[in-house]
Amino acid sequence: KKLSEIPSFSVPPVSGAFYVFPKYSQKMPSEKLALKILDRGVICAPGMAFGSLGEGHLRFSYANTQENISKGMEIVRELMARL
Repeated sequence: KKLSEIPSFSVPPVSGAFYVFPKYSQKMPSEKLALKILDRGVICAPGMAFGSLGEGHLRFSYANTQENISKGMEIVRELMARL
């Protein structure tokens, strides 16, 4: 839910998984964006790691505590607002 509240992301419904694979609106390669997010302390995988159709997406796991997820999504929100 937190990720879908960030305007830069289009988040598909999730059912039966512990990760989400949103599309993002910034015009940059997924690897570069994933590294920018990592530099802020949040880990995600670039969509390109899942094949050419994954470019333009990031993969976030939500196998963590609500507290950590909230903190991480706030970091991502702030970063995306600056790009």
